[in-house]
Amino acid sequence: MRPRQYDTAISDYDAALRIQPKIAWALYGRGVAELKTGHPAEGQADIQAAGEIAPVVVMRGRRLGIGPDDAPAAQAPAGAPASTARP
Repeated sequence: MRPRQYDTAISDYDAALRIQPKIAWALYGRGVAELKTGHPAEGQADIQAAGEIAPVVVMRGRRLGIGPDDAPAAQAPAGAPASTARP
């Protein structure tokens, strides 16, 4: 996602998600872009959905500095070992 081209990014993520609705990185990216354009409810919902599909996406996004610090925390799948990696 290029800086400040959030509307274009949202359109691109929408197109990808129409083809395959459960792409965690696309949901996460669209969520970040929605937050940046003043749509917090939609952004948080997309980030949470990404975390439900693939919890590692939210964790990696945070580690890479992509997205807000207050993104919903991802929950590890039931039975998965607890991560010892730093966020």
